[in-house]
Amino acid sequence: MNDAASKIDPPNAMQLFELVENFLELEAAAGQPDPKLRYRIRVAANLLRIARREMAQLSALEIDRDGNAVAPGLIAAVGSLREFATDLKEGRRSLTDPETFGLALRQVEAKLAVASPEVLRQSPTPSVSDFQPPDPPAQSMPESSPVKRREPMQRREGALSLGERLRQTAKALGGDVAVRTIRGLDQYDEMTWAELDRQSEHLARRLLALGVDERPATVVLITRDAVRHAVYAYGAWKAGQTILCLSPGLGSAEGHAILSRLARTITLGARVEWDTGEWLADEPAPASEPGSPVEDRIAAPMLLITTGGSTGIPKLVDVIGPGLFVPGDFLGGLGTALKRRPRAKAFIMTPLSHGAGAATAYMATFEECEMTSLEKFDPETALWAIERFKLEQVTLVPTMMHRMLRSAAFDPARLQSIRSFCHTGMQCDPHDKEAWMTAIGPEKVVEVWGSTESVGHAVIAGDEWLTHRGSVGRPVNCRARIVDKEGNDVPMGEVGEIFVQPLVGSVDPDTKYFNSKQRMKSNNGYVSFGDLGRVDADGYLYIAGRTDDLIITGGANVYPDELEVLIRRLPGISDCVVVATPHEDLGQAVHAVIALEQGAREPSLEELRQQLSGQISAYKQPRSVEFVPVIQRTDAGKVRRKSYRPQGTAA
Repeated sequence: MNDAASKIDPPNAMQLFELVENFLELEAAAGQPDPKLRYRIRVAANLLRIARREMAQLSALEIDRDGNAVAPGLIAAVGSLREFATDLKEGRRSLTDPETFGLALRQVEAKLAVASPEVLRQSPTPSVSDFQPPDPPAQSMPESSPVKRREPMQRREGALSLGERLRQTAKALGGDVAVRTIRGLDQYDEMTWAELDRQSEHLARRLLALGVDERPATVVLITRDAVRHAVYAYGAWKAGQTILCLSPGLGSAEGHAILSRLARTITLGARVEWDTGEWLADEPAPASEPGSPVEDRIAAPMLLITTGGSTGIPKLVDVIGPGLFVPGDFLGGLGTALKRRPRAKAFIMTPLSHGAGAATAYMATFEECEMTSLEKFDPETALWAIERFKLEQVTLVPTMMHRMLRSAAFDPARLQSIRSFCHTGMQCDPHDKEAWMTAIGPEKVVEVWGSTESVGHAVIAGDEWLTHRGSVGRPVNCRARIVDKEGNDVPMGEVGEIFVQPLVGSVDPDTKYFNSKQRMKSNNGYVSFGDLGRVDADGYLYIAGRTDDLIITGGANVYPDELEVLIRRLPGISDCVVVATPHEDLGQAVHAVIALEQGAREPSLEELRQQLSGQISAYKQPRSVEFVPVIQRTDAGKVRRKSYRPQGTAA
């Protein structure tokens, strides 16, 4: 939400409806009878007139499910539409700017749906075609001039919806494999582009028959099967609906907390006891289905991801924005920085039930990549898959890198197909990183730093890392600042909280948390997602840890990631997590929770400290230790530290 919009309150709601007059004035000033423009204006006018009539009722509502007042959220959404009108009047945008106008109306539509589902039943639903500029008049050509026919890939310039892009790709690559799900060694299923298009089209029709145009729904995907996941996702997007990816193993308390933040939901995949919304069973498409493809629609937002479960009730994050992209131009060139290319063989090692894995996977399919995903990570299966299918673009987390290196099946000769090996999500052990660089080449090992909110990223390739060891790279689509607790910039080289400012126009930090008034922590136009770090003289960023994980023992800072990397290297140790424990004299002390390899002996605290001696300062070493059978991690390989903190420790 921008500052101007946030200052509009219900008593001043009349300001919102000046927008209608603005658009009518602009139409008259344009001097051209553009039917599509007039229709867009009527849609805006209709939505706003309905909102005006409903405003008194909305203002009287107590709270929505998220505990937020409905009316201010609606007002802010309509306020963004007013901003678009102002930009038009002042010449900053064009009347034929379909992407921005369409997104603005869809945002208003979504807010109205949350506030009062009955509102949208009385107004037309905009579609992509409504926001396209009129086709240019046909030009006569001399008979000698050759007429070039456009291939499906080139039939429309600029941004494409997800459904439209899939239809293009199905025509161009129909019989090629689009998506592959791997359950284990030699256990996998595949689906071609043509079949993915056909099956998702059938699902889209079924969703539309449930009235999602009139009453939009969040489509909840509960499956680890990448083939089914892709059918579900594209079916929802073709029907213009947002998807939310959840794990089949999600607990009931967390599941209830997530779904309680949404209005209408339709679940596809597993049927779980905590889901009280609608559920739609699988139904294969018939051999032939009459009728033309469903009308093109934009899913806005495209994808929701849950975050914050380790510190409280999960938040819903609009991670990518609306499902409308220009091929080859994702998040300010992030794909290029990660050395990703179109029509490659992408390997997403995290299951698609984790939203971050899904976001990476579907950006790959938008670029017409063959996408492979593991239903459950296993190092031997991952190594087999790379060799068997000659996979090229690998995305994984450092925990997976570590386990693959320790596997008896690890052999650099099996990895020759890899062109880009991207790791993210947590600090990587430098020893593991160097081992992978030795195996496949440093220029192929790429690290990306960012957050679930996707407001900014830094990237570094292995050859750069060798001269800036420990860095996560330089910002590629944002500016970065390092500040102290008072919000002041710290001197170069000192650790502080990292704040970023997005440089991608479609990224709005104020609207990242879906259906919530909560905003990212901000400082003069920059936002933070809680990481601590420093910057060197060359502008390279180094991550120290997270503000909520920092252990302050006797006034000194301990960053858990630093110690965890060293403990995992010790013989007999499979995994570990480091947390704070209360201490009478020091305030907090370092506590290590360790999972051993099968058959390994438990080291005493003294033995553990002795093994760490000389590698890390004494005050950073554990003062207590406990052993567990396994360290529980999410589908993305992350650990929830809160569950390992001793009782009575502040979160």
